Order: sequence, then C-alpha cells, then structure tokens
Amino acid sequence: MASAADSSPEGVSLFPLPRYYFSLYPVGSIPWTSLLVPYVTWEAQEALIDETIHADLTCSPPLKYSVAFVKRLVTELGRITDEVHDLWYEFIAQNNSELNTPESERGFIAYRVGDSSISLGYDVSGRFIEQGTTGLSQWEAGRYLASWLVANKCAVEGKDVLELGSGSGLVGLVAAGFSAARRVVLTDGNALVVEALRANVKSNKLDNVEVAELRWDDQSRSDLLESAEVLLGADLTYDPTIVGALMATIRRMRQDAVCYLCSAVRTESTWKEFLKLLDGLDVKVLVRGPAQWEGLVREEFLAGRCPRPKDLDMDIVLLEIRQRASCDIVTNEIDFAIGA
Repeated sequence: MASAADSSPEGVSLFPLPRYYFSLYPVGSIPWTSLLVPYVTWEAQEALIDETIHADLTCSPPLKYSVAFVKRLVTELGRITDEVHDLWYEFIAQNNSELNTPESERGFIAYRVGDSSISLGYDVSGRFIEQGTTGLSQWEAGRYLASWLVANKCAVEGKDVLELGSGSGLVGLVAAGFSAARRVVLTDGNALVVEALRANVKSNKLDNVEVAELRWDDQSRSDLLESAEVLLGADLTYDPTIVGALMATIRRMRQDAVCYLCSAVRTESTWKEFLKLLDGLDVKVLVRGPAQWEGLVREEFLAGRCPRPKDLDMDIVLLEIRQRASCDIVTNEIDFAIGA
C-alpha cells in the first residue's frame, strides 16, 4: 500500500533524497515511495547511508531529526522491499537514548541551489528563546527574500551588502554564496545571535562575509551604513516597539544606497504604523501577493516548512526603499498589500 507521502505537492519538483535529509524536510511530507525506488537493494542503501547518516560532515542535522528520518525511512522501505539494511537499525539503536538531551535538538540545516549550498545552525532546544530572541528561526519573509535574491542576482552582485537583523543569516549568506555580492556584513543586536552568526560564517567558509553586532538605536557603527550599497532585511516589522528604531537606521543609509525590505503582514494595525514611517523616502512595491511570488519562491528554501504563496495566511511584501530628498509615494499605494 502506498504511503500518504507518495507524491510531491503540486508544482514541486522531487530532489535527491539526501537533500531532503540535510534540509530537515518534515519527514511526514517527504514523498518517500517515489524517492526510495532506487534504494531497494542492499548496495544502494549502503550508498545512501554514506550520503546521509554516515556522511563525513561537521554540519550534520540535529540528532533528533536524523533518528526520526531514519525511523520513517525504515518503515517506508519495508513497504517496497524485504531488504532493509542493518545499519539503519543500528543507527536508531545507538542514538535512541540521546533523544531527550538539549544537544539532540542542535545541528545544521542545509540549503542547496544548483551546485552551491549553505549551512545554518539549527537549534530548537529553547536556548535562544530563553534569552528573549527568536534566534536561529527562519521566517517566511526571509525564505521569500532569499528566493528573490537568487532570481534577481543583479540586485547585489559585486556590491557591498549589509543585512539588518540577520537572525540565522539565511538572507545575507544567500547574497554572498548564491548571488555574488562583493562583501556582506551580517548584523544583529543580540550577542548570542551574533555568536551563532559567526559560527555559520565559519561553517560556510565564505571569505566575503563578516559579522558585527548592531543595535538599531546605536549610532556608533555608522561605518557599517556608510560602506553599504545595499541593505537587506526580512521580517523586521512585526513588532511596533522596534520599527521606529529600524526605520531610523534605514534613514541613515548613504544617499546612493538601496534597501530591500521583505515583510510578512501579520496584523493590519502594525503594518499601517510601519507605513507611516516611510514618509519622505522613495518607496516601491517590488513583489506582493501570491500571483507575483509564485514564480519566484524556491522549494529549496521553503523546505516543507514554509507554505507556498497560495497557501499563506498572510501577505508578504517586498519593498525597495531609497534615500531621496523628495518622496513620490502615495500611502494608499502600499495599503493594498494588507489582506489583499
């Protein structure tokens, strides 16, 4: 009998099975039967084991995910073959006792586009939440902005880029690793997140990426804004108590710079308050709404953890913001992004 995850969602391409593993794709959403057909033999499974749980990588998935992945794989393999390799069972037996430790929830998530990939620290142990930050979370707007950067490489290619509120660093690392930015500085205002960002940069061996602590109310790091040709920000407008400081920082960008700000519109009141802060800036809506996003988002970044545009319960808006003496934007022109 076929499993519930036999087919990939409409419009989504199948990837090699190891890519699902390293991207921490939800095990219940992996199209197992289609992907496991080449691995019904003992030898083929040995090759898959070498490419996944025995891969010689320092950036492995969290142990808790790896065990869940293998348990589901064994179940699905048993549906189509009697030859299920002993090493799968050995892996489960060796690691089951470690699943209740905080360390089992820490590891890496990898995103691959073509021949390039980036790895990001992944930690759901609660360590970051306890420190009052969302830490290494990768939100919808970040995944959508990362997709847009791959499709619009020219936006950052050969340029000096500053990412505000980097969090996991997904957007900035995509700019550096996939879109050929000349230099990228990842910034965040939380010291624990900055530490994690440095670890992410080190794991990706990207010489054109730096990390700096930057609080939006701190004007002592004006050098970061003065050197940046492009500012990037994703999911930074959700909290009305911080958007004022965010916009004050963006307003300090140099005259010829551009800011690409991608926001998930979760509440109408917060979004309207944010729009008021755009007065005096040259603002364009670049992408908005399911129809415009559908051709841009990449399944590699959604990774089964973020809805496709047509399934989102919120709007995602990408703005281009420039520093100009006069402003030709009409507020109502942006209001249509709310609930449309």
